[in-house]
Amino acid sequence: MMKQLVVLSGKGGTGKTSVAAALAVLASRERKIVLADADVDAANLAILLDPIEEERVDFVSPETAAIDPERCVACGLCAEACRFDAIPVEDSVYRVDPLGCEGCRACLWVCPEDAIRMEREPAGFRLRSRTPYGLLHHAHLFPGAENSGKLVSEVRREARRSALDGGADFILIDGPPGIGCPVIAASTGVDLALLVAEPTVSAIHDLARVRGAAEHFDVPCAIVVNKWDLNPGKTAEIERFAARDGLEIWGRIPYDREVPRTLVMRRPITECPAEGVRKAIAEIWEAARRAMDDAGDPFPTRG
Repeated sequence: MMKQLVVLSGKGGTGKTSVAAALAVLASRERKIVLADADVDAANLAILLDPIEEERVDFVSPETAAIDPERCVACGLCAEACRFDAIPVEDSVYRVDPLGCEGCRACLWVCPEDAIRMEREPAGFRLRSRTPYGLLHHAHLFPGAENSGKLVSEVRREARRSALDGGADFILIDGPPGIGCPVIAASTGVDLALLVAEPTVSAIHDLARVRGAAEHFDVPCAIVVNKWDLNPGKTAEIERFAARDGLEIWGRIPYDREVPRTLVMRRPITECPAEGVRKAIAEIWEAARRAMDDAGDPFPTRG
């Protein structure tokens, strides 16, 4: 049975993508995997995986109304029909505020002059790329564009399709930070969530939020502490939080200056010269593999 693991964090900048990329490298040595970068607002998993783009598909915004000024007779019926106050008037000229329009079409139906049309604008694109570790599905949402959750769902749908078509054992998802709609879209239906935290003042708060979101959707969680030795006291607080919530700590990655140097070279941290970092990542993958095997039917070992 194909399994899905999502890597999450309560906020950005905790090392989530670095961990996801490293797990992709190690997992691909034993299993056939498909990768999905669900952080469509700032997708950067591809930076570390040397991808070759194979397919690009446009992603368009939801419909919004537009008024043809040549046909409009300024009767005001459209503004009266709009429940979202998205059609302001100035000097008897009506226009649609695209940020306020919800695309309900009420204005279109009441216009007696057929002066309103529905439009879609480019909002981003999604990609399928080939990496040395498996197919990668990812996307880019243009700044200010809406429907990030829908785009995440499209990325996951395509990843699942590739996994089923190719007989993959495992979908590894680099999730978005936080607890918003994109996180929900990235987490629903997965087998396990790996929560990456750093030993900072806000660590427990961030962990509790993302843990709560995952728990709401019945997704089991485990924790990785990145740069644990920068603040052993806060790491101990994270460990107490995990114990109270019945969560396993799958690994503690030490701080090492070789890590940013490796990332700057666009390489996963499995290639980091620091042995302690490589050992920690290997232990995390072992824990992930055991947990995923225990979540249901065991993975077939790659021949």
